[in-house]
Amino acid sequence: MLKAILGGLYKIQWGIIKLIPPSRRQKLLNWRLTWHIRYLPTYINLYVWKRTPIVVYQMSKVGSSSIYHSLLSHGLFTLHCHYLRPSVTESRKSAVKYPAQVQGRHWAWIYKNFVEKKRPAKFITLVRDPIAQAVSQHFQGNRAFFFGNHSNVSLDEIEAEFSTRLDKILIERTNWFDTEFNPVLDIDIFATPFDASRGYAHIQKGVYEVLILRLETADAIKEQAIAEFVGAKHFKLIKANVAEEQVYADLYRQFKQRVIIPKEVLDRVYDSKLAGHFYTTEERAAFKAKWLKNHDRE
Repeated sequence: MLKAILGGLYKIQWGIIKLIPPSRRQKLLNWRLTWHIRYLPTYINLYVWKRTPIVVYQMSKVGSSSIYHSLLSHGLFTLHCHYLRPSVTESRKSAVKYPAQVQGRHWAWIYKNFVEKKRPAKFITLVRDPIAQAVSQHFQGNRAFFFGNHSNVSLDEIEAEFSTRLDKILIERTNWFDTEFNPVLDIDIFATPFDASRGYAHIQKGVYEVLILRLETADAIKEQAIAEFVGAKHFKLIKANVAEEQVYADLYRQFKQRVIIPKEVLDRVYDSKLAGHFYTTEERAAFKAKWLKNHDRE
């Protein structure tokens, strides 16, 4: 009953905040009391009920929103973040746009209360075909889509911008575990063998447990792995933030069909440490062949 009340309180808080004009919303979110009210359910979970959180901690565009919202729907104490490094969270907190500020504060709060204090936590992280992830991140991350103004966006413009940003995106994504996850949690994720046929792996070190999933793994297998990891017998995934179901789905589909990834970039990405650890030689060859098909359409 109390969990349902807290969940309802959280939804009401964000419902009210969304009704406030963006120009005033940032000022409200900067108000310290607002921040503490928003985090009331989290404080109660942590300090009153002393529940161990499940932290969905991963790169963007790897299917994390579905897992996060599914965990919440099962009444589990769940947090979500892309970065926990203090240098990143501090830069976000000082960003001009309020969404980045909120992210920065939220991520810094997780770092302070769990990583710094070495509190027990369960982390779920995910990987995805690096090229598919980069394409999805760039397309949905385009500012016009973020603000819902996709009708004024040219596919040619998105392609041109993607070409200029591709190397930066891929370097950041293929090195995310080495620069972000591993040093923050002091866990070398590459030291644990990953069985690609199984589709997931479990690591335990000190006060942390980690579940590693691949986006491409069948939902039924992911559901079973998560259910065992969090202790929720009837865990089911619900879809959230799926690009193919957004209002710009047709444009996104066209973009994927015509975007050209240079062959040397494909070779570099699928020979990377990340791709080699989580995907078999055959799987990487299949990924590469899929993106090379676009070359034949030129």
